[in-house]
Amino acid sequence: MTESELSIEQIADKLQFSSASHFFQHFRQWTGLTPHKFRNQKVKENLPTANYTTTYL
Repeated sequence: MTESELSIEQIADKLQFSSASHFFQHFRQWTGLTPHKFRNQKVKENLPTANYTTTYL
């Protein structure tokens, strides 16, 4: 997300979420931040992004 020039809405669409708001809701559950806050925080901190993956058992 921090290395992409795509909008958050475009990312949600590419990830095949039914709506951007659905993506926002899930992203906040996963990270504790909205996508915009996450992107802005990471850019300001200039830290490598975390690798968020889901493991299915």
